[in-house]
Amino acid sequence: MDSKASGPVNAGNASMVRCTSCGAEFDTHEPKCPYCGTMYEPGAEEHYMNRLSDIREDMEDLSSLALSETGSELKQAVKKTLKTLIIIAAAIAVLLGICRLIDLLRLYVWYF
Repeated sequence: MDSKASGPVNAGNASMVRCTSCGAEFDTHEPKCPYCGTMYEPGAEEHYMNRLSDIREDMEDLSSLALSETGSELKQAVKKTLKTLIIIAAAIAVLLGICRLIDLLRLYVWYF
């Protein structure tokens, strides 16, 4: 597959280019010939730069997230974790209390 297409061709108002592989005409903004797939480097570069610009805009949007949103989500996660730890600690305390009660009952039965 050729990596280039020939220069621009005047086709009315549209800016067109002729493919060196199949001879088809296509828009200069296309990254490759839509008929045979031959790469058109100026169009591919434009396509790449447009996508890179979109990615940069997305990254800027991500970096501009309000810290308060992130902070509130973090606070909710911490609260949930603390509640879970308190429940686990209470369950352990209850189990230890039951074990202690059983030991006292055994001692009481053995003594009397």
